[in-house]
Amino acid sequence: MLPVIWPGDLLHIEGVCGDPDIGDIVLVDREERFFVHRAIGRAGDLWIVRGDALRRPDPPVIASQLLGRVTMISSSQDDCRLPRGLSRLNRLSGLLLGEFNLLRSLVLRLYARKRRAGLSDWPAVDSPGESVV
Repeated sequence: MLPVIWPGDLLHIEGVCGDPDIGDIVLVDREERFFVHRAIGRAGDLWIVRGDALRRPDPPVIASQLLGRVTMISSSQDDCRLPRGLSRLNRLSGLLLGEFNLLRSLVLRLYARKRRAGLSDWPAVDSPGESVV
């Protein structure tokens, strides 16, 4: 879900009661794995979801596979946000990061180095087990 959700971000999720809105970031259960993607459409009883950095949507999901809605994304003690949609710049960034593995790898390495050096407001993650995204 780059560029909206970064490694180490804490997602606050509440259970879905009713239907999510188009543009909501949702937690999906598919094939015994969890995915956090954006709801981009609906076709009858099926929901269309897609990661922001992905070119194509996932296979449609049924309502029972939508487990929750992201209500907040925390990247530091004081920074909580929940973007309802993507700006054109964020959408372009997501497509570039999704399409070019080398670019994505470089950006994530620079991000990790910045966090380790303490140059970011975002809390450092000491071990992979602590990452929630």
